[in-house]
Amino acid sequence: MNKISENDQREWKNAINELQETSGKLELKKDEINDKIAELNEEVRRYNNALHNARAVRESILTQMDEFIDKQSDKWSESEAGQAFSDWNECWAELELTDLETVDEPETVEIDHADEMEEVPLALE
Repeated sequence: MNKISENDQREWKNAINELQETSGKLELKKDEINDKIAELNEEVRRYNNALHNARAVRESILTQMDEFIDKQSDKWSESEAGQAFSDWNECWAELELTDLETVDEPETVEIDHADEMEEVPLALE
């Protein structure tokens, strides 16, 4: 055998053509996903900006609470009202308002099978 049969050559070329066609569609889908990820990340940035504002308000509230506590007597701090206020202050202090992470684009998939397949000789040289 020194040559691939005509039938196998046709099937091989059909396989290459099919890979080229589907790789184009795959690239389009990947581009669509990357566009959607960019849109998602823009919304994540907006959300994080709103979260930043919420943290600033929380810090202001905590500062006011701390100033209020500092003005109270030790007796008040140990009282039921003082403990309730302290618990309330702790709820505000422990509230986690951590930024969301942006989403990475998917790893690039190398779609070069068809190119490699075209380089394989169909006959002995």
